[in-house]
Amino acid sequence: MNTHSVSLRKLIFGDLSLQYVDIPGRDLRAPSVYIQAGIHGDELQGFLVAQLLIDHFHRKPPMGNVRIVPVANAMASNAKTGEYTYGRFCTDTGENWNRHYVNLVAVHASAQAHAHQILLDQWVESRLNLRQEQIESEFKQSMKEVLQSYLSQPLAYHKKLNAQLQLLSIQSDIVLDLHCDSISCPYVYSPSYALSSAAHFGFEFHISIPNKCGGALDEAAFHPWWTLAQILH
Repeated sequence: MNTHSVSLRKLIFGDLSLQYVDIPGRDLRAPSVYIQAGIHGDELQGFLVAQLLIDHFHRKPPMGNVRIVPVANAMASNAKTGEYTYGRFCTDTGENWNRHYVNLVAVHASAQAHAHQILLDQWVESRLNLRQEQIESEFKQSMKEVLQSYLSQPLAYHKKLNAQLQLLSIQSDIVLDLHCDSISCPYVYSPSYALSSAAHFGFEFHISIPNKCGGALDEAAFHPWWTLAQILH
């Protein structure tokens, strides 16, 4: 079990950093998992869930590799108005912290593509003869390079934070973003193709998401793969 730190921002008292834990799995063939909690800084329960998972895996190593970010947005958790944690929205912009993950793919150049996107028609054209595992590996690498390029430019903090978290998740087969609320029915978001898998979490209610990217991490995680599969077919 290895703990890592990524510097995000210079503050008066020093660096604001992002901490994450890598837990090696017992089976290299098993799927890898990325779990983060607290992108909305007022959703404190996820911090405890993440810590309990780290403790659990310390005692009983998982099958596949697991990466956990227990506090994804420390700045938001420290944003207080009296006793109230103003952690759902960025205090600089008023925008939702969970809406600035990068849409990494476009079908072709005319599909309103921007500089930090993979043009899938061209990308696939040059890889039609590769095996599935080679396509998967190269696609992860291409997305990683796009995100690194995006992060190399000057960015507002909320965009930099989202892109850095997205980069940490990009190599994983399964991406879980933990949220919570005090006045909501328990439910899970899932891409529509994975609803049967989502049922294993035991939630009574599921929200089925179509193949689009609206800036949230779950959409940013599955949209590139879903679109790639459609292009390949």
